[in-house]
Amino acid sequence: MHCPHAGPNGAATCVDAAAPTCADYCTTYFKNCTMDLNLYNDEADCNTQCAEWYPGKKDDAGGDSVGCRLYHAGVAMADANTHCPHAGPGGADVCVTP
Repeated sequence: MHCPHAGPNGAATCVDAAAPTCADYCTTYFKNCTMDLNLYNDEADCNTQCAEWYPGKKDDAGGDSVGCRLYHAGVAMADANTHCPHAGPGGADVCVTP
């Protein structure tokens, strides 16, 4: 019963209430990372993959977390070619485990 809570994503139990959500991340990603820069099949695919990641914090600029991907999806508004790969599912050597 408690093992999922100890896993990487905290199973929505062992996470900060203010932690970034997959809904926020996927909405921001699809808004700023379009056409060839979008690496997901659709928003459902984004949410499914995101559900496995550690939430992190909204200001994470590095590390394998929803927060890191949300940060880069947000700043992709100004520079999509640089930041969309970081915001994507693979993290492009930025949003990855150090």
